[in-house]
Amino acid sequence: MKLVVDYSQPFSLLDWKLIEHPTRTDTVTIDTDDIEAITTLKDDEDYVQGEENLTRIKATGKTLLDARVLEELLKHPEAIPEKWKQETNGYITDIFFPGTVLVHPDGYRCVLCLYWDDGGWHWSDGWLERDWRASNLSAVLASSALSPLDSESKPSDTLNLDGLEIEIEGMRYKLKKLDGK
Repeated sequence: MKLVVDYSQPFSLLDWKLIEHPTRTDTVTIDTDDIEAITTLKDDEDYVQGEENLTRIKATGKTLLDARVLEELLKHPEAIPEKWKQETNGYITDIFFPGTVLVHPDGYRCVLCLYWDDGGWHWSDGWLERDWRASNLSAVLASSALSPLDSESKPSDTLNLDGLEIEIEGMRYKLKKLDGK
């Protein structure tokens, strides 16, 4: 199934401060068969601290799905993979969307999650200061990047931002090309 995410629309589930969130303004389509829910736990671990989990997820090089994707999935629950309803080790499985990091009103860094309970889909937040277990999975794309829906764009329409340094709320970022594209 295809899920359309319009990034020109702002994230609207919460008005918490965004620390990390895509700055794109295009519309993308995601093949929901390409969404993976993965863990970063190593074989000998029962849990990992949330910040370490986020670091490990980023190190996979996979595209981290974000809160806008979560919002669209909630609007189109038929697009949510059925296997996400299953419990993990007897616990409700939480699918986190680590492409968006927010600050909870209590001051904690967190990411949002989707979970199945009482016959329906719900969302919540997960503090990055807490332990993450096998039932806490992260939503990523199996492929390396989201693609614009507009297939009419030409290479000449592409803005080259490779190497550009930007600062957002005191954090410096250096942009780079992915996969040589």
